[in-house]
Amino acid sequence: MVRYKELYLQKCREVDTLNKKIVRLQALIEENKEEENKEEENKEEKEEGEVRRQNIGEKDEVWIIKYIYAESKSESYDSLTQIFGAAADNGIVVMNPITEIPYDNVEEIRKSPPSCKADLCVKLKKTNVVLFASIKSNRGAPPAIINHTHRNANVFKNYLKEDVSRLDVLVNEYRDKRRRRYIGEDVKLMTLDSMNNVDVKKSVIRMLEYFMFDGTGSHASKVKANSMLLIQDDRMTFVDCRRDEDRKKYVIDNLHLFVISLREKAMPKVINDYHRPWIYRVDGKLKGCLHVRLCKA
Repeated sequence: MVRYKELYLQKCREVDTLNKKIVRLQALIEENKEEENKEEENKEEKEEGEVRRQNIGEKDEVWIIKYIYAESKSESYDSLTQIFGAAADNGIVVMNPITEIPYDNVEEIRKSPPSCKADLCVKLKKTNVVLFASIKSNRGAPPAIINHTHRNANVFKNYLKEDVSRLDVLVNEYRDKRRRRYIGEDVKLMTLDSMNNVDVKKSVIRMLEYFMFDGTGSHASKVKANSMLLIQDDRMTFVDCRRDEDRKKYVIDNLHLFVISLREKAMPKVINDYHRPWIYRVDGKLKGCLHVRLCKA
């Protein structure tokens, strides 16, 4: 009888211990749910903030064209020379970058379509030089240079075909370090060891030149850019890149400002062998679209 009683008490203790474990487990589950909800809320807030910052940059592109147009109409030559240099001291003509027809009024000014690399078209009256400037604003989110482009994009099978194998070296390092959690999703380009490889670096520069001045992942631009107009805080900086050596110099001088990532956005629904060298899985998500931004100096 005593033995049965001992067994009974032992079972009661085991049940009591099990119940305590269940209570602790339930508490942990609830705590985990709260953390997941907070993470989801933070993610939504972050995405909303990203959209707002992107909108600031897009609005700046239109605003700066309207500002330059107004300065040209009011013949504010001092202001124009501060932006474009001495060649603007006789004034400028602001034109539609696609048609090269001067705007008649400020209401005609619109954001350039994605197929157009130049946002602003300006003719310098003194020299008759026509500038096609790409406007990049850092007042919101850092402006995108390469916008979610996978390895099977047209440009990597044509214009940059000879560079893909060297770009793979850079991407492989990024993927490996992301899987090991050595780096976050966004990483400064020049912190990757692959950039010490001369051939890899040349191909990266060639790729950045193309996407900044010549075209997108799908096709060459209808209107290429031959200069940059940068907006940072309340400062405007114009960079003349009409010569090949000037645009290459601009990219090289600013390599430390480029941030790269591989993201899930714009991932193709059907993945083939050409996509795979850039694809990796992290947190249960497939990522493989190259995204490059230009950060503040």
